[in-house]
This record gives sequence, C-alpha cells and structure tokens, in this order.
Amino acid sequence: NLSKLGCRVDLVPWPKVSFVLESYTIRTRLRHRWLNWKPMRKRILASLTTMILDKLGDFQPDLILVLKGDQIAPALLKRVRDVSSAKLVNWFPDALANIENPGVFPGIALYDHFFVKDLYLKKQLEKVGFANIGYLPQAFDPEIHRPVALSHDEQPRYGCAVCVVGSCYPYRLQMVRHLLAYNVKIWGAG
Repeated sequence: NLSKLGCRVDLVPWPKVSFVLESYTIRTRLRHRWLNWKPMRKRILASLTTMILDKLGDFQPDLILVLKGDQIAPALLKRVRDVSSAKLVNWFPDALANIENPGVFPGIALYDHFFVKDLYLKKQLEKVGFANIGYLPQAFDPEIHRPVALSHDEQPRYGCAVCVVGSCYPYRLQMVRHLLAYNVKIWGAG
C-alpha cells in the first residue's frame, strides 16, 4: 500500500462499465444493458474524464498509476499529459487476449511505463515496437493474504482445502473440475 510507504495517494473510483460474467439475475442483466448502452456509457466515461481532470487541477502527483485501464481512451491519456507532468504508468494484470481492447492497445505508447504480468506478453509487445514495456508479476500483500483462524460459525462457509478466486471462464471451469475431490470454495463474479 503506497500510503503506508509515506506517499500521498488520491484515488479515482472507477465503476465497472463492462462485465465478463455475473450472476444471471434479471437485475444484473438490466444493469449490464443500461451501463453498456452507448449513450449511457459515453456519459459515464465523460463524467469520469471530468473527475480525473478536476483532480489533477487540485492534486499534482508525481505518478499516475492506472490499473488495467481498459476503459481509459487514448484521448483521455493525452489530456492528462497536457495538464500534468506526472509519470503515467499502467499495470495491466490481464491476459494477452484482452490487450486488444479498444481502451488498451492504442494507449500503450502514451504511458511512460506499461507493465504486464506475463513475460510472453512483454516479448510480444516489444516485438511490435513498444519500448516502454516492463514485467511486473502479480503478488500478494502478506498483511491481507494470510492464513486466518476461522471461528466455528465461519468454518462451514469459508473453510476449504482449495480456494479459487476470480472471474468464471469455461477454461477455468475445466481446471476446477479436476479439483472436485477436495473441499473447494469458489469466489468471484460469475
């Protein structure tokens, strides 16, 4: 956590305006359609653009860290560059298949540093000419990701031999299928 290291941190809350898989309720489907309806999506992203630019008027950071950035258009990155001298860094902790997202690939060159979690992806991006690519694998924070003692009441809900956390994809279901002999708990969207 950057705050614990003595850095002043200001966050921009970024709503999820696209969904992979969520529970299949009517409410979720309606929310998904509403947020992804082009006029609404445009309004949300315009509002967020204004929020970011307003923040940069009040707070001149040394570093702007973008996590994934799949909803950040290159035009916004250019506007940020116009109003801030901060280093612009993206950590893209997603798969190669998602790098071609319209909000990601066209903006890579606009970052001072663009970090990926996968050495193969790093090599592929360097192969097509990007010089700002770095490798930063996913990790854990030992203060958060640690064994905890469960109470008797918590044991049925949270106790397990194997825990899977993430979004649901068919290939992941195939992998989990091989773990069903163990006490498995699955957490995440979808």
